[in-house]
Amino acid sequence: MRSKTFKFVALTAGLVVSPLALASGDAPSLLVGTCISCHGPAGSSVGPANPSIAGIMENDDFVESMQDYRDDKVPSTIMGRIARGYSDDDFKAMAEYFGGQELVRAEQAFDAKLAKKGKKIHNKYCEKKCHEDNGYDNKKGVLAGQWMPYLEYALADFHDGSRKTSKEREKAGDGKMEKKMKKMLDKKGVEGLESLVHFYGSQTKSK
Repeated sequence: MRSKTFKFVALTAGLVVSPLALASGDAPSLLVGTCISCHGPAGSSVGPANPSIAGIMENDDFVESMQDYRDDKVPSTIMGRIARGYSDDDFKAMAEYFGGQELVRAEQAFDAKLAKKGKKIHNKYCEKKCHEDNGYDNKKGVLAGQWMPYLEYALADFHDGSRKTSKEREKAGDGKMEKKMKKMLDKKGVEGLESLVHFYGSQTKSK
């Protein structure tokens, strides 16, 4: 059961944009437009429960994430149903397009004291070999500047075990996020997760 700390009312600001106006020639216009309607212009979400997907991960990880949604390996509301409508080649085209976009980070309200605590937690449990450069590095997924409500849900999913480290990353020798999170929770409790969310939400500078 998720902690009450992570229960909130997610206010979504949907944006309907003409796919033909925003998609590049690197991917079919209608294909990319399907993503843009939820994840914002060129993959930078207008939030708050929909994550930005512009330049946040390497192409292979993007494809694997979409495959996991399609195969119901990752919990979702509508992503699983959407992903089943596309092929692996479609996923590769999406990855190529969004991987080439610059992430536009939104200004968010955050608690400075929690963000300061979150930075220390990040440095100890998340930085090394994973979410490097204060969460800006895209090798394991950009966290810096992601929408805080989305991060709350994602961390809660790892916390309760409904979401796990991908098999490909395990094969590559990456440490399981679940193990690191357990260590952090044993030391810092659920407030540790909240502090991380405020830290990543405070990271808004462009790189």
